[in-house]
Amino acid sequence: MDMHYICSSFDERPDESAIDCNNNAWIVHILEIVHEIPSEVIIVFDNAEDIIEAAPDVDLDSYDDAIVELSEGLPLLILMIASELEADGGHITPAEMVELLLECRLQTISNSHVYPRVDVLYRCFILRLNEVHRENLVTLDFIPGSFTSRHVTFLLDVGSEAMAKQFAIKPIRERHMLRHESDSHRFNIQGILREVIRANFVIKNLAEVKSRYSRLFCGVMKDIADKMGTSEYTKALAEFSVEQPNLRKLLLEVHDTKQDNYHFFIEIASSCTELIEKYMADQSDAFYGGCLELAERYGKNNDKASVYIAVGSIETLTKGQFKAGEKNYLKALDILKRNEDRHQMAVVYKKLGWNAYKQGFCSRAVEFSQKSLSIYQLGRDEYELITLENLSIMALAWTVLGEFDLAEKYHNFCLNRRKRRFGEVSSAVGKCLNNFGDLFENKGNHPKAYELYKKGLDMKRMCKTETISIADSLSNVAKCLINMGNYEDAHRHLDDAFHMLNKEKIPMLDGLSLVHHTKGKVYAKENRLKEAQKAFAESVSISRMSELKGVVYMERLIDLARLQQRRKQFKACIGTLTEALSYQGEITQSKEHSFDIIRCFKCLSEIYKERNDKVKHVQTLYAMEKECFRLERVCKNFGNKLWTEEVQRELDNTQTELQRLHISDKTY
Repeated sequence: MDMHYICSSFDERPDESAIDCNNNAWIVHILEIVHEIPSEVIIVFDNAEDIIEAAPDVDLDSYDDAIVELSEGLPLLILMIASELEADGGHITPAEMVELLLECRLQTISNSHVYPRVDVLYRCFILRLNEVHRENLVTLDFIPGSFTSRHVTFLLDVGSEAMAKQFAIKPIRERHMLRHESDSHRFNIQGILREVIRANFVIKNLAEVKSRYSRLFCGVMKDIADKMGTSEYTKALAEFSVEQPNLRKLLLEVHDTKQDNYHFFIEIASSCTELIEKYMADQSDAFYGGCLELAERYGKNNDKASVYIAVGSIETLTKGQFKAGEKNYLKALDILKRNEDRHQMAVVYKKLGWNAYKQGFCSRAVEFSQKSLSIYQLGRDEYELITLENLSIMALAWTVLGEFDLAEKYHNFCLNRRKRRFGEVSSAVGKCLNNFGDLFENKGNHPKAYELYKKGLDMKRMCKTETISIADSLSNVAKCLINMGNYEDAHRHLDDAFHMLNKEKIPMLDGLSLVHHTKGKVYAKENRLKEAQKAFAESVSISRMSELKGVVYMERLIDLARLQQRRKQFKACIGTLTEALSYQGEITQSKEHSFDIIRCFKCLSEIYKERNDKVKHVQTLYAMEKECFRLERVCKNFGNKLWTEEVQRELDNTQTELQRLHISDKTY
């Protein structure tokens, strides 16, 4: 709005110094004029936001949001009218423009049912577009998020980006129906127009558009997935944050796909599993369920196997549902054996090895990895990558089994071959060093574990490994520093992890939960119990938002309960342990060798003992005894002497306590 015009309306001379300033001095000048006028004055701004930002002292009470909402769209209408006035040789006369402005304003502010809704006006402007341009706009609305000129070229099938910019984007953008994001060089349809388009227009050749959309964004998703886990990880994550609405729509399209396009979704299922696991887990069940239906309806047996493998990975790596993951891997293996697909068989055996390791079946993990290795063929590069993962799984399994010499042997095999394959300094070598650190941490050699963890961390940072992997290493280094009594450095490493994770555009819940949990351990060692409890509580709170529950979540609940116990918050502690024990059935199925259930009962029994609640103390001891019997059988089946001896000690202590309380043995 021109200052000279406003001032002349009040028969006032404009303050030239205010005009020349690149600030809001001219608004202040106008307000001073208004205050001096005895009669009431109303000034109408096209953007209500300008009033709020320029007049911060004006008390709008609770109506500020309503004012903005009721004004929404009016500036866009004026822009569109102005563009029509200029376009196509000026097809709107000044008189028509005045009429449209009056009509727009009346229909925007009127509460009367006599006037049609404002979306009718937008429909009129869309109808004024040339038919080809209108069809292009309606087709582009099929993309729910922002898009590039390359996307436009592909979806509209116009030949080249230059043609798309000149003949498809420019005519629509000139009418202010597209918003241009200069930083990202992307376009988006004005939000208020999307509702009008979807309510009033349909896409011609919808099946063909769906096909092109699936093909286009299948490529986009694969490109992002390929960059994950590489030095381009940060770039991939930034791309995903922009493309997320488009990729989410792609996953939904699986339920409305015909035979010509189903293979795009099978390809995504098998090659983009990790991306879907980490960042679209809420849609994974529906997506993979749709893929299985497509494979049954249109696919070959190998398509079914690919989906079973992907579903197995989701269950194992994301949800922690190891039994369900194993079941899907075995279904895939059955198909692959019949089709003699040796490469995929090697992949599935390797995945079964990792699944078994996560369940605690370390001997089985070694067996599966050995079967995968037996398929190895010289001269095939893809087998070398599988081999490296198998060596890593076996090294980790031997560590848990207490076979430290064998574990070190396999870690060395894996480390040396990764160096030959990826170079002395690489992300893969950094991850291997981190795993090697686990061996010495289990042996109680904290300085050596620290050396390996730190070397792996430095290498990951140098190679720009994905943030979550670096955060994991920072947490491992901090745990070693805790055990070495260096709490100050432990805090520093964890603060670095927080800084990295908080910079990510997409919240990395698992990483944040892990780092808060480790932070709680530092505070607990320092006897800073209030801060420790706050950190553990934050870890639990974040874990609640994650779909991954089970073992990891239970461990974090137990550590929180222990802090509550130390601070004599017995009621809160019992509540936390009760929540942890609600996962008892899930734990015994997914990781039946877990000692966490015993840890829960042990903490509960101590609380009831301290509160002199003899009845609940005895009940808890019996529950613990029963769990010890179950766990003893499991540990013996594993053939793990260390675990068996540990559970037998807990059983002896429990029965001794029962005898002390003069409780006779009972048969269950």
